Amino acid sequence: MTASGAGLGIARQVLAALILSLMISVAAMTVASAEPYRLVAGDRLTVGFVAQGLTEEIPIDIDGQIRLSELGGLTVTGLTLDEAETRIAESVEEAGLYINARVSLAVESYAPIIVAGDVTRPGSFSYIPGMTVSAALALSGGSQAAGVSRFEIDRARTEVEGSLKRLNLQIAASVARVARFEALIEGSSDYVLSESLRSVIPAPGAVDLDALTSAEAELLTNAIERGEELLGFWEEEISSIETQQALFDQRIEVQNEIVASVAADLDTAQDLRDRGLQTASRLSTVEQRDADARARALELESAQIRAAQAISDARRARSQFLSSRRSDALAALQEVRIGLDEAQLRYAQGLEQLALLTGGNMGTLLFSDAIETRFQIQSLREGRENLTQITPQTRLLPGDTLFVVLEPVGAAAN
Repeated sequence: MTASGAGLGIARQVLAALILSLMISVAAMTVASAEPYRLVAGDRLTVGFVAQGLTEEIPIDIDGQIRLSELGGLTVTGLTLDEAETRIAESVEEAGLYINARVSLAVESYAPIIVAGDVTRPGSFSYIPGMTVSAALALSGGSQAAGVSRFEIDRARTEVEGSLKRLNLQIAASVARVARFEALIEGSSDYVLSESLRSVIPAPGAVDLDALTSAEAELLTNAIERGEELLGFWEEEISSIETQQALFDQRIEVQNEIVASVAADLDTAQDLRDRGLQTASRLSTVEQRDADARARALELESAQIRAAQAISDARRARSQFLSSRRSDALAALQEVRIGLDEAQLRYAQGLEQLALLTGGNMGTLLFSDAIETRFQIQSLREGRENLTQITPQTRLLPGDTLFVVLEPVGAAAN
């Protein structure tokens, strides 16, 4: 590559960097203009009067005012820099200090943030643009267990123990239900709680397992009996229709013989009529008998077809019932097992919390699920008074007060 080519490449890289920098600056200006910074007490401003070449560094006091020489107090909190410049210029002109005053205003330093509560070094800290809750927590030395008393730990341990008892009962009830649905899937009325299922219960001696299994066994018996009643009804219906079918077969056989006999009579009457030995009315009577016999035969055959369809419908309904009972039991079993798995997981977590709360190692507690860290923000700004769902990534603003509260899990609900 030639020197000119290398120079051109470097120039392109520099140009690309400048364009990227310009894009970032424009984006930052857009964000800033969309949400302009509003002044709060504690901010320190540099006020300049351009035409006069005067500059003054002034803090915003606790009343939200700045105090300019020969002008007195002027409220600027809640204003943007542009709005504050306009207010200062108007006030200066109204006081007759300057004509056509041109004011420049800049933030020399932002109001500090305050971190309080269960932290190592509570106090006031300089605000850094973009500061988050986690950054403020780090500046204050991190959380400490000073706010967690032994009484609160004992209370939390009692709550965890109560939760474990409830979960143990829930697990035992779920295990008893699993045994019922497994028997129902097999279509058996024998309720059996296997040893493998019993072993799932953390503390079987702490629950009335006999009462649970008796209730589930009764539910199983009732379900099987209702099913047997329905199956018995379908069997009776099928048997009754099959009996009717047998009768239809006999009647159809007899009717076919009648049809054959009448057909023979019709042939004879037709022959006699052809030879002039039979009247037309007599022939008509025989023809009507033949038509009636054939119609009756068709009716019997139709009835036999309907009976066959009824048997098919009854057998289909019986099959659908058995299939539905099995699929419903499988779905219910799956739902119970999911709930059982969740209860077992919560029970294991509860045991871990109980071990931590019983051991009393505060350093370990701070980094466990047994202690909950909550944050509260008190702000001087409108719209931030009732912040919810504050996380370590929540942005702080100048003048905010961050409260850090450590509590045993469950204590906050009380």
